[in-house]
Amino acid sequence: MRIPSLVLFSGALLCGSVLHAQTASTGALSGVVIDPSGAVVPNAEAKITSDATGESRTTHTRTDGTFVFPQLPAGDFRVTVTAEGFDIAVRTGVRVNVAETTRLNVELSVR
Repeated sequence: MRIPSLVLFSGALLCGSVLHAQTASTGALSGVVIDPSGAVVPNAEAKITSDATGESRTTHTRTDGTFVFPQLPAGDFRVTVTAEGFDIAVRTGVRVNVAETTRLNVELSVR
C-alpha cells in the first residue's frame, strides 16, 4: 500500500510541531559563582530546587566559575551554592520563564 505524500508531509509537520512545543515549554538558569574579590570559584556545587514540586538538580561550576541548568519548567526556584572554605549561599524566589535564560550570579563569602 502506498501512502500519499501529503499524509507523510502532514505527519512530519505534526511531529516537528510537537518537538518544538516541548522545547519551547522550558527555560534555563545560568550564572557565575565568584568570591568577594571577584575571582571565579570553580567546582562549586550549585543545587536548584523547584518551589512547586520540591524536585532538585545539582551541577558544579566549570573552571570559569559558570554553571547552567538547561530545560527547566517555568516557575520559582531556590538555588543553593556551596564550596569548600566558603559560607553557603541561598537565593530564593528565582524565577524561570519559558523560552528564556534567567541569569543568577552568586558571590560566596569566605568563612
